[in-house]
Amino acid sequence: MKIAFYSCEQIGRQFMAGYQIARLGAHLAVSQGDTPYVNKSGTWYGQTVAAHVVASSVADVFAHHELTQLTPGHRHLHANVARNWYMLDDHEAGGNNWAHTVATANDQTPVGVSDQAEVDAAFWVAVQAYRQQAAAYFDNPDNTDPGVEAEKPSNAAAGTPASQYPVNYFRQRFNLNGEPDAAGAVECFVLDCITHRSPFRALVGGEPDGEDDGLTLLGSIQLAWFKARLAASTATWKIIFSTKATHWPGTGGNADSWAFYTAERDEILAHIAANSITGVLWCAGDKHYPHVLETETHACVVACPVSVDTNTALVPGNVEALTWAADDQVFGWLDIGAERLDVSIRQAITGAPRFSAYMTPDANTLKYERVAVAA
Repeated sequence: MKIAFYSCEQIGRQFMAGYQIARLGAHLAVSQGDTPYVNKSGTWYGQTVAAHVVASSVADVFAHHELTQLTPGHRHLHANVARNWYMLDDHEAGGNNWAHTVATANDQTPVGVSDQAEVDAAFWVAVQAYRQQAAAYFDNPDNTDPGVEAEKPSNAAAGTPASQYPVNYFRQRFNLNGEPDAAGAVECFVLDCITHRSPFRALVGGEPDGEDDGLTLLGSIQLAWFKARLAASTATWKIIFSTKATHWPGTGGNADSWAFYTAERDEILAHIAANSITGVLWCAGDKHYPHVLETETHACVVACPVSVDTNTALVPGNVEALTWAADDQVFGWLDIGAERLDVSIRQAITGAPRFSAYMTPDANTLKYERVAVAA
């Protein structure tokens, strides 16, 4: 089975990766969000959209999604790849590093909210537009697992109904031919790291401030679902599509990663280890700088951005888990077989690999091919 994943594209940028993903024969392509940036206005193919603000309607925000899908690369992708999935990230809501607060909603390009009720209302508009887009252009399966239900983030206003924070996360299993199969070797888990998240810790001196016990990216219901379904999976390969990277990538990063929710992240990684769950790979985006994160127990491949500018301020240093980094526009690629999963980060325009490694079913870490050195 062949899977592509990508994120971070704004109106006015061509989606050249769509041609390469189709050419390489993907069975599934996963958009990991920030596609588009609804907090930015723009004109594309003779049509203009305004930035998402307090007064925006669902139709106003949905117009961003429609305009993105006019891009030839997207139309080519949808015409030539059997399944396309889409999970929202922070810029589908507006602001920057959206965490259901006035500060994050008004960061960078402000939505213009003044209180929590306006934050909640702006998110509800944005999430309806996202779900309308997913229904119109994508193939996300419904989550019919028992026990999943809408859940409010911790700081939503008391009068805001839980229904405004619906279940967007899901899973699906495939055989190695890329066909849905309840007994297939590949199970994909698509996490929603925005809808139910709590506010993150402040940055002090460039590092997260204080302890993060009780903070959550997933919310209690999604977390319980994810842990239970991972433990119950009999698939050889468990692919986790998390829009957020698992660790702090280096200087110039921001608060929008699992590094600010380490208690929850470590709970998940400990759960995987305690239940001897193997064949697990994390796939992420959002950071505008392709990199690979590895510890002794897990690997996270961050394949981003697909078309916006890279974040040249991100300078990898001696940072926990960082294995590799580059400065390029890219997409992620998985080529999955019975005994080996090949993973690569590929250049968006040419499809040429910039990084490559592989995984075997008995482990959750990457392996690398030996390179012969001439005598």
